[in-house]
Amino acid sequence: MTSHVATLSPKGQITIPGQLRDALGIAAGDRVELQVLRDGTVLLRPITTTLDELFGSMPYDGPARSIAEINAGIAEAAAEAGSAGRDPA
Repeated sequence: MTSHVATLSPKGQITIPGQLRDALGIAAGDRVELQVLRDGTVLLRPITTTLDELFGSMPYDGPARSIAEINAGIAEAAAEAGSAGRDPA
């Protein structure tokens, strides 16, 4: 395990060293969870967004579609992706 040192700013902020950000896969603007354990150890882990959290985040104002229309649209998009040399998955 590699140890890193950070200094607390007057505003109570720390800068997470670049190597640690890279290892966690986080960047500016990402949310992280901080948890203090009984022994004083602080856990920091990235917060990942789930599909459940995204549900409903993009409003749809168009007409309601039937299952058959939705399936036809999916088939059409898959065919277009295939003809463009892309994997539709």
